Amino acid sequence: MTDYDEDDLLEIIEDDEADQQKSPELFWKILIIDDDEEVHRATLFALNKTELLGRSLKMLHAYSAAEARNVLSAEEDVAVILLDVVMEHNEAGLELVSVIRDKLKLDEVRIILRTGQPGYAPETEVITEYDINDYRSKSELTQTRLVTSLVSALRSYQQIKTISNSRKGLAQIIEATSDLLSRNGLNHFASGIITQLSSFFSMSLDGLIAVRRQENETTDHIKIIAAGDRYQNLINHELNELHDNHIEKLIQQALLSGQSVMEKHEAVLYFAGKEQSIAAYVTADGEIPRPEQDILHLFCQNIGMCSDNLALVDHLHDQIYIDQTTGLSNRNQFVENFQKNFEKDKVSKSLIVINIDHFNSIVETIGARRSSQILQSFGQRLAEKFQSDEVAVARLGGDIFSMVGPDEAIDPVKIQDIFESPLPVGDMSIPVSITMGVAPLSKTDDYVTAISAAYSALKKAKFHHRGGYYTYSEEMSQDLTQRVNILNSLRDALKADEFYLVYQPQLDLKTDKVIGLETLIRWVNNKGEFIAPSVFIPIAENSGMIQAIGRWVFENSCKNLARLHQQGFEDISISVNVSAAQLKDPKFISFVESTLQAFNVEARYVDIEITETLAMEDIEYCISIIDGLKQVGVHVSLDDFGTGYSSLAYLQRMNLDRIKVDRSFVMQIGQSLTSERIIRSIINLGKQLELDILAEGIETADQESFLKNVNCDSAQGYRFAKPMDYESLLQWLNK
Repeated sequence: MTDYDEDDLLEIIEDDEADQQKSPELFWKILIIDDDEEVHRATLFALNKTELLGRSLKMLHAYSAAEARNVLSAEEDVAVILLDVVMEHNEAGLELVSVIRDKLKLDEVRIILRTGQPGYAPETEVITEYDINDYRSKSELTQTRLVTSLVSALRSYQQIKTISNSRKGLAQIIEATSDLLSRNGLNHFASGIITQLSSFFSMSLDGLIAVRRQENETTDHIKIIAAGDRYQNLINHELNELHDNHIEKLIQQALLSGQSVMEKHEAVLYFAGKEQSIAAYVTADGEIPRPEQDILHLFCQNIGMCSDNLALVDHLHDQIYIDQTTGLSNRNQFVENFQKNFEKDKVSKSLIVINIDHFNSIVETIGARRSSQILQSFGQRLAEKFQSDEVAVARLGGDIFSMVGPDEAIDPVKIQDIFESPLPVGDMSIPVSITMGVAPLSKTDDYVTAISAAYSALKKAKFHHRGGYYTYSEEMSQDLTQRVNILNSLRDALKADEFYLVYQPQLDLKTDKVIGLETLIRWVNNKGEFIAPSVFIPIAENSGMIQAIGRWVFENSCKNLARLHQQGFEDISISVNVSAAQLKDPKFISFVESTLQAFNVEARYVDIEITETLAMEDIEYCISIIDGLKQVGVHVSLDDFGTGYSSLAYLQRMNLDRIKVDRSFVMQIGQSLTSERIIRSIINLGKQLELDILAEGIETADQESFLKNVNCDSAQGYRFAKPMDYESLLQWLNK
């Protein structure tokens, strides 16, 4: 394919327009339909003083589908519509296309779809049914690309108008376009061209279709992809196997010149496409009349656009259903096919979910590019060894793959065996191990529970049997049922006001003065059952509900802190734990700031607690979040310190106020010299970094005495007070 830069394309368009007779009094009506004012302004700027095909442009504007209907009802001869796919709602643009074609009966106007959301695309049936001229993302439509698309659409509109008196021919072209766009694959598309050509004429036609990819600049290896009865045996053969020099030369002439070749009783029709060039040789019983030749020319131009749309639909299908890294089915296609075929031979089939062990560490060691090659090599080996008509292999995302098929074909031991040898990655060989979760389909009720069961088994295998596999059991089924029930109850718990907060005091070990409170969430469901945080918090995190719950906790903590200060306890601060999901929310810092303002709480009395493990998951991002919180004025603590893998280098970069010694070390005071040494080391480290040190879980006088002796700043635990609700806390403080 020849490469042009945008200036070259613009010169081509301008030269083409220079050949047109200028008619200043005439203009093309272009309707811009978009709910974004900036898009209207940008389009006007791009097309300012532009003349296309000998006419100036008259721009019409609509900012909603309803407004567009009014404009189209009032204005005649609108040539091109630049239509936003997503406006009032996701389907607004496509619904408007339906109105334009079906209710307003505007068959001649050309429609160019534009979208700012590349992941959202119209279904094939919509493109087929409503004769959409082009589809582009807004980022694609630079000034030159916009002009190029408009020229193409205006030419199509002009030609359709030219033959508007021949309604039969126009109707046939639209019908043919619709039929061809509905065909899957290039060969079916090409055979449809033969069928449609035959329907245009009362005489019988016979012929064949040849295709050449545009990037191939020669006419070698032209392939026959469709044919009438006379040439059926040549489908999927090279053109030179036709052994007819006359027909070969006509087809080569059309492909090289980019134009149709019309003879008395035969023709080679040229269909220009961006992805491939197509030539159709047809021969007729009699002479092809001039009007029919005009229809053929128009048919060729429309079908060229159909070819591009077909390529677009194929591309969109690949984007939606094919994993771009491995070429395997992605999660969308896996779930769709699994749902469709779940009940077939369910008794003897299993679903296996496969995880590459320690893949993140591999990425850190060899880099992202080679890690992608590992995924490619991994998926290729799975597909080569197992994929068949009976076994489906897919990549579900990240380093998670899946297989579903007969038990004897996808035995987990066989899967492990194929990864005994390292994976070839460029000039390297990388050894990998895998962990698997197996879900026998006979033990699950539907495809949703089967997928959940496989993931549950994988999770258990990673915890108990890394490098092996675990098969889903009835015991796990009961656990899954319990978690599903908790999840369903969680959805209504906030609305039903089932959550409440308790507060555990934090004391200065030198003065025994209460300096702060840690906020803890509790849940009693509508049956009066107490659900432990260790049970429902992980479920809330996995389901995405932790965001709403975390906001509720922070807002109510600030509200009650303001009440405490009004009660006279002005020096007490409050500590609130935050989850990974909250930290990753781009609006989290602004939420903290607005909540403090809403309850009139000074930021210095609020302490945000981040667990050490969470901080180390994405260190650079966590450092930036801590810096943002510090700018707001709140304090930041590192919770559960000593259980993770923080390094001194990172601690120095984190703008922390306090580290909290994990209770697992405190509980070993007087029993383990190692734990006591760790506590001393943590306290010495904190002092060197000028951080406050708080110890959690103090229960005995000996633990308190030890912590005082090693110069720990503050502490919390049952030794001083258990967590209390707000009213009990007030009574305790007053004592």
